[in-house]
Amino acid sequence: MHKIRTQKNLLIKLLLNPGNEHDDRVPSHNNDGGRRVSFKNHNSGRNKHNRQRGWDTKVRAALMDEDIEMSGNIRGNERFYPDRSLLRVSERFSFARNIMTNINNNRRRNNHDEGGWGRNPKFFQESPTQWYKISVRNGHKYDKDYLLKLLAGFIKPHTMVPYLFKVSRDETSFIVEDHQAAQELANADRKITANDGWKLFIRVRPVTPFVEIDTKLSTAIKGVMSTRYNAELKTLNLSKFHSDGLFISQDVFCPLNRPNIMMAVLDIIGEIIPDLIALDLSDNKLNVTEHMKLMVEKCPNVKMLHLGNNKLRDIKQLEALKGLPLEELILDGNSLCDRFSEQETYIRAVRQRFPKVIKLDGMDLPPPILFDVEDEGRLPVSRPSFLASEEGAIVVRQFIEQYYFLYDAEGSREPLHQAYHDSAVFSLDAYAPPGEPYGQMGPYLAESRNLTRVSNLDRRVRLMKKGKLSIVEALNHLPRTKHYPTTFHIDLVIFTPQLIQLNVCGLFSETVKKTPMRYFNRVFLIVPTGSGFCIINDQLTVLLATSEQVKKYNKIKAEAAAAAASQPDVPPPVVPVPVPVPEALPVANAIPVAEPDLAMKQQMVTTLAANTGMNLIWSEKCLNETNWNFEQAMFAFNKLQKAGSIPAQAFVK
Repeated sequence: MHKIRTQKNLLIKLLLNPGNEHDDRVPSHNNDGGRRVSFKNHNSGRNKHNRQRGWDTKVRAALMDEDIEMSGNIRGNERFYPDRSLLRVSERFSFARNIMTNINNNRRRNNHDEGGWGRNPKFFQESPTQWYKISVRNGHKYDKDYLLKLLAGFIKPHTMVPYLFKVSRDETSFIVEDHQAAQELANADRKITANDGWKLFIRVRPVTPFVEIDTKLSTAIKGVMSTRYNAELKTLNLSKFHSDGLFISQDVFCPLNRPNIMMAVLDIIGEIIPDLIALDLSDNKLNVTEHMKLMVEKCPNVKMLHLGNNKLRDIKQLEALKGLPLEELILDGNSLCDRFSEQETYIRAVRQRFPKVIKLDGMDLPPPILFDVEDEGRLPVSRPSFLASEEGAIVVRQFIEQYYFLYDAEGSREPLHQAYHDSAVFSLDAYAPPGEPYGQMGPYLAESRNLTRVSNLDRRVRLMKKGKLSIVEALNHLPRTKHYPTTFHIDLVIFTPQLIQLNVCGLFSETVKKTPMRYFNRVFLIVPTGSGFCIINDQLTVLLATSEQVKKYNKIKAEAAAAAASQPDVPPPVVPVPVPVPEALPVANAIPVAEPDLAMKQQMVTTLAANTGMNLIWSEKCLNETNWNFEQAMFAFNKLQKAGSIPAQAFVK
């Protein structure tokens, strides 16, 4: 490389400044005007520059059509222009061109840039992704079929299947999957002569192909899967998925070992054939399984799974598939199988992940030792609300409706003092999720008693509100709200004659100003007092509602609006608090609730009239006949309205 750079720099220097070189034939004088005498040892390393300078002089003379002194030094350079002591002017540029050609040839022979043209490695390691990109310089000059036939003919008896064939300005490229074919193509660099006499420059390198899923690819995937699905046996064969003839005919590249392709395939399975029993993923170069966790959700019924002839290296990679009820598994052809020296150890490792496997790599295994408790002890069905006692359902509903009716009413919350015990305790906890500004929580933060943030003991005691008057005063300072009963989840944890514990959570918004929707969780401890109940402990937690909660509420709201629009003549009923009430339990058996005062009765009449469309007289009559039980009044109205028993004058205002 040093020799090449020296020759190139010399040529450029001579072409730019041909007459500015030092010539040893010109006498040199020292500072005192005398002649300088020097003794040159041509075998000394420090005179290398002088020897090179002599060669430079001869080249300069050749380019400038000068005479060349035939001294002993020229013999070492006769190979550049043998039998010539003088170059004519007409030969100067031909001589320069020959030098540059020699430089370029030496560069190709000594090129150590792996990505450069002319690289012709004798061997390169196998790609972890099993894909190789083949690039042919100036391949755009040739027809696709001709070029591929030329390359395939040279590497016989090895075969290649080209994918992602692309033609660009300077090169033609495609991808192959066979390492041996890629090796043969690398060795074919500048050994294949095209029909125009040009030797093909071929570059081969490992590549991780990027495949973007568009409409064309998605349609092709569904088409191939439909041809490989057996509806009768509920089996899907995806072996060598990328080499399917439909993909090749449409010039579509679809490697299943790319995570986005695998996840798209699993989504299709979960959407169209979730009852799939057998799945074959062999010969797909799978080397990573982390993204295949989706299979447990999308293919929960798969009992037979073929993963043979892939690139799985460790048994731990099967952890991602734990949860599948596999009974038959094929792993043969993966390097992970070679890690086990004993068959028993291999079987034990597989059964640690899939206990029900009875057939492994085509070999029947002894039945596993399992306990049937696993199938019988299933988790109970999730419910939106929990009732420790069904007898408390009516009491809970009456309490929640009356409490939030007063809490959301316009004006003061003073009527709520009847709901609290004289020695009741109330605390507020406000919290903003990480990344959310605390300013959005408004006045809730000022009274928040979050023990993780309030470390001062005196402040903790001061923020604890004690007594009904102090509690109602604190509630009056909170923003005016509107709660949404359709979002409520209610848990009746304890229901005894001495104590009731009630947990309520849901969504609400502020009516004074436009603020984000909020989520609340409230824990009430209720004790009997006289003929009714009073709150002895109230703990309120306020958060910002999540986007999922808001979307769910908007969906319920839209469905309710659509149902109301389909029946315009029927007044829209109020949605009760979602607490299940046993129909067999009569209202008379419920524990009595304190009768509301006059102000509360007036608000109940107004609310019932707004929800039913009746006038105030008939609304008051309905409430009076149901002992001022708002829930029972709504129930009676809906029942009579459905039967058509309510007279028309009830709706005259």
